[in-house]
Amino acid sequence: MGRGGALYEGPHVTVVGTRNTTPDGVRATEAAVRTLAAYPITLVSGLANGIDAVAHQAALRDGVRNVAFLGHGIDVVFPAETADIRTRIVHTGGAVASEYLPGEHYRKAQFVQRNRLQAGLADIVVAAEGQRTGGTAHTVRFAATYQRPIVGFTWPGAGDLTELIEPEPTGQLIDIFTTAGRRIFDNLCRSAADSYGHSTFGLSLVERQLGREAELRALPPEDLKRLRQRLDDLLGQEDGGHAR
Repeated sequence: MGRGGALYEGPHVTVVGTRNTTPDGVRATEAAVRTLAAYPITLVSGLANGIDAVAHQAALRDGVRNVAFLGHGIDVVFPAETADIRTRIVHTGGAVASEYLPGEHYRKAQFVQRNRLQAGLADIVVAAEGQRTGGTAHTVRFAATYQRPIVGFTWPGAGDLTELIEPEPTGQLIDIFTTAGRRIFDNLCRSAADSYGHSTFGLSLVERQLGREAELRALPPEDLKRLRQRLDDLLGQEDGGHAR
């Protein structure tokens, strides 16, 4: 359902996690999507309640193409709360995919098998929040089997899924709420986009927002001069950092 080309337009970053989210898990997921949104990346998730839904919604908000894998037939809408997300994914050039026949209802084992597709398509798998005994752990194990880079987000009070990720040769834990952690994740996303030969620009979100603001506001020359000065200040800070 939707545009099948989205399945081939990499890189793909899979963002998954628990249905029982915490406020920090939601913030971590939104931060991850905002970071990858600067680059030509396709987000992959499972259209479940919780972290999956947060990831898809954040991607739609930031103009990121979506792929959602289902654990049931393509004509079965489950959970009902994600019906609008599914529609928006299709209408914005993404895809909703399933390996099950139309009309086939969900079973627990099918969601586990669905997770292998999320891991297999991914260039990076992000486990935003979860427990090592939860469903997200299956995606982590599949990703490890396929030797995909696995990123786990950690913060005080995060679930113990991180204990499953850290020992993996391709696993990496990042504190997404710190500047250093955010930059590490940004570099992973940018490198993935670069590996596909894409032109990358880390301030593309700022550029788009600036264009929208400029259209909506009657900007006097003083405002533009102030913006130019701010850019000059940033360039000066960057040049100073390189000089050191």
